[in-house]
Amino acid sequence: MVTAWRSTVAAKELTVHERQEHGASTAAWRATSYWEGMAASQPNKPTMKEDGEDEMAGWWEKAVKKLREEDAAKLKKKKEEELEKERKRKQTAANAMRAREQALMRKVEEAQKKRQHDFEERTMKLWAIAAEKEERDNQIFIERVVKEAHLIRKREEEEEEERKKKKGKGPCSTQ
Repeated sequence: MVTAWRSTVAAKELTVHERQEHGASTAAWRATSYWEGMAASQPNKPTMKEDGEDEMAGWWEKAVKKLREEDAAKLKKKKEEELEKERKRKQTAANAMRAREQALMRKVEEAQKKRQHDFEERTMKLWAIAAEKEERDNQIFIERVVKEAHLIRKREEEEEEERKKKKGKGPCSTQ
């Protein structure tokens, strides 16, 4: 019955469209309607409903609503999972970047400490070398002073001896 009613309504709509296109008169329209067994101003209504037809429509609507809600829930869940995945990826990337920065800072600090240690070590060596050189120079200088003092003393002794010899050989000598 429902199918027959729908086909009648579709035929009626087709007739309305045809009438508007061809400019048919209202009398012709009524005559067509008369032959079809319908009133011109009221649409066909089903006279008899099948058992459970309204219940079926309700079930279909409930099924459609349920499926749409499930699809929306799945889509929302998927979107939330993707957002969570993206957030975790960003957090992991941020943690990795911080770890790289910390490792780089440690390397920089270690390199700075090594350079400082090397600098202090080289400076100490240079100071030791400078101290040794100064001590050698002082030792050489002291040796030269001692040698020069010995030579001066020797010369003075020789001069003293010569003076004594001259004193003893002179015309006025008391000896």
